[in-house]
Amino acid sequence: MKKMYTFIGLLLAVIIIVCIYFFTSIKNSPMQLDTFRKLKLGTPYATVEQQIGKPKNDIGSGIHIFVYDLSDGSQVLLGFANLDSLLYVKHKLPNGSVENIVSENPSGKRMAPAEVKPVEYAGVKYTAPHFGVLSGQAQNGGYVEAVSIQTGKKVWGKIIYTYPNSNQEQDSLDVFITNLKIQNNLLVVTDEKGRVYKLNPVNGEVIK
Repeated sequence: MKKMYTFIGLLLAVIIIVCIYFFTSIKNSPMQLDTFRKLKLGTPYATVEQQIGKPKNDIGSGIHIFVYDLSDGSQVLLGFANLDSLLYVKHKLPNGSVENIVSENPSGKRMAPAEVKPVEYAGVKYTAPHFGVLSGQAQNGGYVEAVSIQTGKKVWGKIIYTYPNSNQEQDSLDVFITNLKIQNNLLVVTDEKGRVYKLNPVNGEVIK
């Protein structure tokens, strides 16, 4: 009887070791491209990490560009201007070519942009209203407004960047601001293409 218990104990130990090795191998194995095709633009980074795990590294400068290795030697790049909204999902082949693998949505219409959190500095509140056309602006996106916190009056409002007209539908052309922050006494604006603009918070002048 004692020998039987010893045998059962050894068998259970072997089963546990095999299971640990199996699940560890799955966890550490390179991912498949189809895993990333299921992601949706606009998803927060925390949700993405829960779905597919942590990236290999972050190669971004100004924005986050998270890198994931695939089983075929290629990579997937996930872009976030901030960690609140996924901007793009790109597949990078070993030869260096890159393609987008997630469209904005199945209908071809882009999703509504996430609201940009206002920032306050030196008694002024800075916002980035998205749909400027509705209020008489020449375009949607790219517009920053500064309002006095004390009086509620507009201090300045400027279009920071423009984009060309074309025959495409307007909502596919719009490039929206994704983040505002104060850094080194400057108002730093990031758009959804990952471009960063540094503004004088007093007058909205873009600093080259």
